[in-house]
Amino acid sequence: MMMILSWVGFYLGHLLGTSWDIQFLMIGSVFGGILFNYYPIGVDWEYTFGRLNLTDPYSVEHFINPPFTMLFLPHGFLPIRLGNTINIILNFSVILFAVRKLGGDWKSVGLIFTSPVFFDLCRTNNIEWLPLLGLTIGPNPGSVFLLCKPQSLGFALIIWAKRNWKILLLPTGVVLLSFVVWGFWPLDVTFSPINKSFNFSVLPIGLPFGAYLLWQAWKNDDEYLAAVSMPLQSDSSLIALITK
Repeated sequence: MMMILSWVGFYLGHLLGTSWDIQFLMIGSVFGGILFNYYPIGVDWEYTFGRLNLTDPYSVEHFINPPFTMLFLPHGFLPIRLGNTINIILNFSVILFAVRKLGGDWKSVGLIFTSPVFFDLCRTNNIEWLPLLGLTIGPNPGSVFLLCKPQSLGFALIIWAKRNWKILLLPTGVVLLSFVVWGFWPLDVTFSPINKSFNFSVLPIGLPFGAYLLWQAWKNDDEYLAAVSMPLQSDSSLIALITK
């Protein structure tokens, strides 16, 4: 287990920059071992992402993501505690990567990692790292990552498509291919959140604020502003807001 976590730490360190490799190798080993032993299994990981079924995705009651999402979650097929640990490390690491890419400093990191919304992410251990990674790395292949959980940051696609409609070719192709592999899966999706009373959603109050932000994003050609308008207009967590 420690070898796997060390490899994950090394890879993420390389993603964040060469000078971070050794730091993340050590952090991935030590911190990963602590998390494996003491971090509780997240609600969403326990009931959804730790139970993935590659051939019949929607037999998992609470799985509502496009089925190709599973291809980015190989740790969802590992023993549940190990997969849970890897996923929370990915959530931590991609947030750090996004902050660094946007020019944030350690104050930004401190504000994010002490926010109530981040604590809720730790409670659920959802896959917010996937759309956040997509937004951070840009349209190709980032648009596919955004589609894995479009209700988080999906409106960034509008701004990307405004600049160049051809960026929609990749995600469209992926969706069409998924129909070939899994059939017309939207008919199989049922929305039944397992922790609705704790969901950090602001519907319907957030709709006018989200619409205003999206309008400003369109005027200013700002994909980040468009992305953070999405959680205000969907039944989703507000975790995306803390990285902007």
